[in-house]
Amino acid sequence: MAADTTKVKLPRDVVTELLGGTAASVVRLRCMDAMGWGALAAALGMSLTAARQSCDAAMDLMDALGPGRVLDGNGCATEPMALDG
Repeated sequence: MAADTTKVKLPRDVVTELLGGTAASVVRLRCMDAMGWGALAAALGMSLTAARQSCDAAMDLMDALGPGRVLDGNGCATEPMALDG
């Protein structure tokens, strides 16, 4: 019997695909690791303003897609999002 070679995407991989590596790192460090803005900006080599804007944009995108689409990988990285309203 052949081994299953299907790669399972972890939520962090899907978020990185949707947002890009830097934005995903900002969200992880700020929201998961509870890192302060100054330390976060220094760790990623970006300005405080850029770090905050990156986090805001990433959170807005995830809010628009909804948690199910973000975690399942069914967001804008794989298909266009229907705009209702």
